[in-house]
Amino acid sequence: AYITIHGTPGENGVIQGYFDLIGMPYSTSNVLVESLTFNKYFLNKFLKSFGVNVADSIIIRHGHEDEWSEEKIIERIGLPCFIKPSDDGSSFGVSKVNTKEQIRPAIEKAMAEDNNAMIEHFIDGREITCGCYKTKDVSRVFPITEVVSKNEFFDYDAKYNGAVEEITPARISEETARRVGKLTSEIYDILGCSGIIRIDYILTGNDGQESITLLEINTTPGMTATSFIPQQIRAAGLNIGDVLKDIIENKF
Repeated sequence: AYITIHGTPGENGVIQGYFDLIGMPYSTSNVLVESLTFNKYFLNKFLKSFGVNVADSIIIRHGHEDEWSEEKIIERIGLPCFIKPSDDGSSFGVSKVNTKEQIRPAIEKAMAEDNNAMIEHFIDGREITCGCYKTKDVSRVFPITEVVSKNEFFDYDAKYNGAVEEITPARISEETARRVGKLTSEIYDILGCSGIIRIDYILTGNDGQESITLLEINTTPGMTATSFIPQQIRAAGLNIGDVLKDIIENKF
């Protein structure tokens, strides 16, 4: 099975678990990897232990909202910050919070999508995304895409209603591109991924010497003609049909 379902059940391990039970091979990573990458908070904690740069964050669990006052959140994370569902994708329930008064409504918005709200330090920089896949015979990192949102951040409207400029290859130095590609390949191996993944980062600092901070990992990235991965495949001079055939026929 070639899985292209976003969110639940395609990216959180549910459909993978079902296919495991019936003995059906599939294109994505396994249940453990899918469930870990779907939970942004625990993914960040895990990869941080391997030296990957991640934004500082806390998690607020449903029923325990009162344990974190607005003042305590600001002291711990600072403003501005992002408040988002810990699980979920496509930027549903995500808010950029600039004032104390916006914190509680943003938590409620996030918890309408998931039981846990993740509050993350805001990093001001350039957003990029990089795709990667590996098989028994191939290890390939695609050209990087620069993401320039016309909105305050890369939200649902920017992703799906065209409020974004996507530049492939990204306008970054060869050294930065090399470092991003190397990090993407390393994260793929750390997690034990399978199939195509896409990792989003934010760059801060001087050109060629940027700090690379992980934003999130997409284990079932979009595959429409205008999605990032097909753009990157074309920029690499490859045919998307050949790439998908390679994954299906030569998966580990």
